[in-house]
Amino acid sequence: MRLDRVISALKNEWIAVIVAALILFIVAMASFQLWTFFVSILIVGVVADFVAGLFTAGGKRAPRIPMSGSSHIQSSGFVYLAFFIGVIAAALLSSYILGGILGNLVASDLGGQFLLGSGAALLVWFDMRRRLYRR
Repeated sequence: MRLDRVISALKNEWIAVIVAALILFIVAMASFQLWTFFVSILIVGVVADFVAGLFTAGGKRAPRIPMSGSSHIQSSGFVYLAFFIGVIAAALLSSYILGGILGNLVASDLGGQFLLGSGAALLVWFDMRRRLYRR
């Protein structure tokens, strides 16, 4: 297959998600520890992005705190404290999720690794769609 056809196929986001899941599966077959590292990073990234969105929102010059119930621009000190609390909440939630998911998985369970890697790839896709393509 020519490189330009591969690049053209990867423009389809579903093919890109499948390729990402297959790459994670290949990594799982090569090294369980490396696979665990990659999947952990993906899950932590998505959880952190989601939790940060709960605590802070807005652009460069219009930061808001959605949980405050106000749509008004907030001072940078309040936004910093909300973001700080969001980072701590994301770390705690990620630790809980990863302990529950990865804690029971063994290196010889390639089927479970494939499903979990595919799930992580889909989570990244959902996060991308929510963050970059929302209305």
